[in-house]
Amino acid sequence: MLISRIVVGSVAALLLAAGCATEVTGDDEAALVDLETQVSVPVRSLATFAVIPRAVAKLDRLSSGHEAEEDTFQLPAGHIVTMFMVVFNDPENCTNPVPGLATCTTPDLGNPATNASALWVDGHLVGSKGEGEFDNFVGLGVAGAPGEVVFGPGLVDLQGSEVHFLTRDKGLPIPGREEEQRTTFAGGCDAASCQDLQFAIFLRAN
Repeated sequence: MLISRIVVGSVAALLLAAGCATEVTGDDEAALVDLETQVSVPVRSLATFAVIPRAVAKLDRLSSGHEAEEDTFQLPAGHIVTMFMVVFNDPENCTNPVPGLATCTTPDLGNPATNASALWVDGHLVGSKGEGEFDNFVGLGVAGAPGEVVFGPGLVDLQGSEVHFLTRDKGLPIPGREEEQRTTFAGGCDAASCQDLQFAIFLRAN
């Protein structure tokens, strides 16, 4: 399995491009330059690797972070489902590829040379049609994460990282714990069965 067994903000002021670091000041909108590497990929079932019909994931690599978005289907109605981002900041050091799909897979999470990290992106209660729309901006480092960083340094390499989206079923809402279920990796899993459902993979941009 690719990313199914993961155990366990302010935007950073560095612009990483062309192998050099340039300081970005405050809320200067001019710094949010599109690096023209927006990519759309299919969303797949983690159980079968089959493409989810009509489902699409998008990653826009901006100069200050990643804009992550996923529109998907076939989610469990009435359940809380979260989307996490698994980042391999140094995918050139991964040694367990799936040819034609991914350079990095689950065993590479245990290799410190891959500089891997996992972090929360979004979470919602799924409606009766089983549709899910997830999106958020992920800035640089732990400080730039939009929520929980499960492990690792967060997003470090804007263009050179391999990014996996992971949708995770947190089960039916637990009274008084819905926010915990929605915003954390393990929240509610002591009382409900949590299961990783779908994934999408973005290979490095350079």
